[in-house]
Order: sequence, then C-alpha cells, then structure tokens
Amino acid sequence: MTYQVAAWEGDRLDPSLEGLWRDSLAIHGDLAARFRWLYQDNPAGRGAVYALLERTADLVGCAGLVPRRFRTAAGPLGAAMYGDFAVAPAHRTLGPALALQREVGRHVDRERHFGYGFPNAAAAGVFRRLGHVQVGLMTRYARVLRVAPHLRHAAARPLRLAAGLGAMADRVYEALGRVRRRVKRDSTPLEWLAEPDARCDDLYARAARYLPIVGDRGREALAWRFFSRPGSTCRLAALGNPAGGALRGYAVVACASVPSGRPVAEIKDFLAASEADLVVLLERVCEDLAAEGFSSASLRFLGSSCVTASLLAARFERRAEERMFLVQAGESRGSSLPAAFLDRESWYLTDADEDW
Repeated sequence: MTYQVAAWEGDRLDPSLEGLWRDSLAIHGDLAARFRWLYQDNPAGRGAVYALLERTADLVGCAGLVPRRFRTAAGPLGAAMYGDFAVAPAHRTLGPALALQREVGRHVDRERHFGYGFPNAAAAGVFRRLGHVQVGLMTRYARVLRVAPHLRHAAARPLRLAAGLGAMADRVYEALGRVRRRVKRDSTPLEWLAEPDARCDDLYARAARYLPIVGDRGREALAWRFFSRPGSTCRLAALGNPAGGALRGYAVVACASVPSGRPVAEIKDFLAASEADLVVLLERVCEDLAAEGFSSASLRFLGSSCVTASLLAARFERRAEERMFLVQAGESRGSSLPAAFLDRESWYLTDADEDW
C-alpha cells in the first residue's frame, strides 16, 4: 500500500478522525470538546494533528503534538508532547507508523526545543527507532486512607465483622493522625479552591529554582490543564502560611471511579516550596480526603529521589504500574540534549505533564 502524511486541516474534529479516536484510543466523553481544549485552547500555543492517509485518501492513522512550556536551569524551553497516536488495525505495520511519527518529528525540529511522550509498549519501538531516548518510568504511588472499605471489599464473610474491625481501625488511624500533627505543631491552614489563583505563579517561580526541569505550573497553565478540561472534577488544595501570604504548596485532586465502587482520590499534580513542605501538604490533603470518605489516594511521579523520599515519608507506597518516558531534541535547536535531560533526577513529572 502507498501512504502519505499530511497536517490535519480545519478547526473541528472531523467524523473520520473522531471515529479513529473512538476505535483506537481509550478516550471517552465529548471528543469535539476535547479536541478544542487540547489543540486550540492551550495557553502554550495551538497544537497540531498529522494524518496518515492511504492511497485512496482514507484516514488510517493520526498523531498529535501538544505545545508545552518548561523551565530549566538554562532558561525557558518550548516542548511538544506526543499524543493521540493511533493506526487502524489493518495498517498496523512498522512502515506506516514510522512515516507518521517521522513527520511529527520534523515538526518538533522546526518548532520546539524538544519532544517527549509516554508511549505504551506497542508504540515504544517506533519512537526508539526514530532516536528517542528512555529517561525513566513514571511510577504510581498510593496510600490507604480508610481501612473499612478495603476490608468490606476483601472479605467474603463475615461482612459485619469486617465492617466493625474496619471502622475501629479507621478511628485509630484518624486519632494517630491528629496526634502526629499536634506533635509536629503545624497549624498551617489548608484551603480547597475551585480553581488556582495568583499565588500559584509565585510558588511555581520559587519551586523552579531548585527543580532543574519542570513544566509550567503557573496559574494559567494549571487552569487550562485541569479546570477547563471537559468533564473535569478537579479541586485544588492550597497549603498556606500561618502568617498569610505565599503558598507552601498545592495539590490538584480528582475523584476517580473504580469497579468496586469505593471512592478513590487521584492527586493529579502537586508542588511545594520544599521537600518538607511537600510532606506536610500530602499529609494534610490525605487527612481531609479521609474525612470526606475516600478510601485511598494515588499519584504518579517521575523525577528526583528527594521528592520520592518525601512521598514515602507521607506514607505513600510504590505500586507496580509504570509508564515509559521518552525524550528527543529538536534538531533545529541543537542535535543533542543536554546531559541533564537524560538523567531522571533532573525531571519533575506528574500527570500534569500528560494529557490524561
């Protein structure tokens, strides 16, 4: 078969592209609204979609590029996140996929300092053949907040005994949390906001001084990524200062649905002025989530072992779920990446840096 790759024209989600998304990608909800949000309303710039066309001009594949902004020790850099990579089943051979992503790479070469992505196992080989380098694995961490829902789910019988033991364990767990906070004498207020405010800009500027490579987490970027996304259920927990003024940290939290029906919280993003502040932030967030009835909280992170140590100190445990992180330099901005870009310790990545 003969294929060609072309930039997708138009400001709307064409029915053929929508059909390919629904058939090949795990995307649900209003796809037209998602197209506008991801590719047109991005404060970092308009995105691009490339189409893989078969000889008859039928759409058989697609790949997207979403502009992102990063801060590094060398200054601000423009990045492109790879996404929405799909090829129809009858055309899933190496040649068409390579042709599609090669054209996407040329776009990155022209327009951005580097490209990055989180491909699944099936797509990773395509990116590696085109010179992308694996930096590390995005890892999931989780913390149990309430014992009773887990016992009820795990115990077939006797349910009444399991429920009673779980409720007792939860009361002890909550009491220990109150004692721990009194011992640490941290009375910093935690605010729950419907959207980020200007204090997030200041926190991002301060945090970027000790984070070698971090994506834009200013007010505008956070509002777009989490709060204007179609179907968003996100809230922002802001850890203030007893004396008022600057934030010590924030966490973006969403409610997830799981088959068991247990309420689960996903911490989509988090940022703090220091590792110590991060521990306090996560402890306070988890206390409030447990009081609301959430059974557990989870988050994803790739980066500094110091931040990972803070996650463990906040009683999050590492889980097996991991996602590959790949990066490649844009040739027009330099044929190779600085050494820091190939060191996972330099990065600060959460769900904020994906398009989920």
